[in-house]
Amino acid sequence: MTISSFPRALTPLLLGALLAATQAGCSEEEECPPTKGALCAASCDAPSDVVEFQCVDGEWRCPEDHPVPMAIVGKCCSMASGTEIAPVCSNGVLSCPPATFEAFQCACSPTEPCGTTDGIISLFCDYPNNDCGESGPGRCSMHPPLLVSGAVAVCGCDGVIHVSPTAAANAGLDITSATTCPLTMNHEPCGPYFCYVPEFRCEQLASGDPDKAYACLSNACSTNAECADDQFCERAPGDLDCTFSGLCKPKPTSCDPLPAPVCGCDGKVYSNACEAALERQGTQLVTACQTPAGHFPCGDRFCAKGTYCSGQGSGTFDYPLEYACIPLPPACTELGATPSCACITDDVCAPACTQSPDGDLSLICTL
Repeated sequence: MTISSFPRALTPLLLGALLAATQAGCSEEEECPPTKGALCAASCDAPSDVVEFQCVDGEWRCPEDHPVPMAIVGKCCSMASGTEIAPVCSNGVLSCPPATFEAFQCACSPTEPCGTTDGIISLFCDYPNNDCGESGPGRCSMHPPLLVSGAVAVCGCDGVIHVSPTAAANAGLDITSATTCPLTMNHEPCGPYFCYVPEFRCEQLASGDPDKAYACLSNACSTNAECADDQFCERAPGDLDCTFSGLCKPKPTSCDPLPAPVCGCDGKVYSNACEAALERQGTQLVTACQTPAGHFPCGDRFCAKGTYCSGQGSGTFDYPLEYACIPLPPACTELGATPSCACITDDVCAPACTQSPDGDLSLICTL
């Protein structure tokens, strides 16, 4: 096909391309392609005696007095200790040995953060005491610790909460004491971690590694034997017979003499839930205990005569999660009136009111 056979509009473009190719072929000096910090060593035993590559006939080459090419532009850092390791020769090329990684520097500090030689691998400054450099320099690392089980976040050396040690490391940061970060609801500081409470608790472990010296342990329990001596297994709301899993809670040291009788998991009546906790007892539906005089059953408590039982539930539960003993309104007692469901009209569960043979009123419903 000749040039004249091309569409007229393409002919100038083709001629321009041919002219450019002809001019390129006539260049007297060939240039080398761009390169980034390529170095040559004097020998395999002298990795510090280096010079840059030289451009010869359009190619980058090592000069005769430095014939060993280097496959690295930074330093070789040990993955285990972070110390600098000398490069080794492999097939005539100096490169980092196994179990090392390449970085611009192996040691680091708050004023000299870690860099990366390829812009891809994230390095962070790992300080031996998780103190962000207060006690000395750290080491550049690419392996942040794992988020301990039960932890929901960590505190970074920037004073900001991060979702994991990896997230902090991606910003070049080590983790540090969680008390230096803002506290949030349901988060308990635990070394560099935050435990989700009350489902988990902080436990200090015997470990020389500050990243492994703390753990968030589950507070779940089914009996007191699974809790510490100064704790008791508190049952979850809605536990009908002390068979649900509960949470270990601190045992109170004293209680107010407020009369609000409950039924302990041991089948005994206690004056209130605090008194039951003093004996390391959770509570259950009062039908498992004998009703004390002057009271009547109301879910997980006993109500005194002159009150009515209110129980409300919501969501997917078909039974109330919260019970309360509420004083009867004046309409139920004034002028010698006999309490009945008709005298309670301002309770959301009023349509569900029932009256026992003894005349006790219960307004129990699910919303």
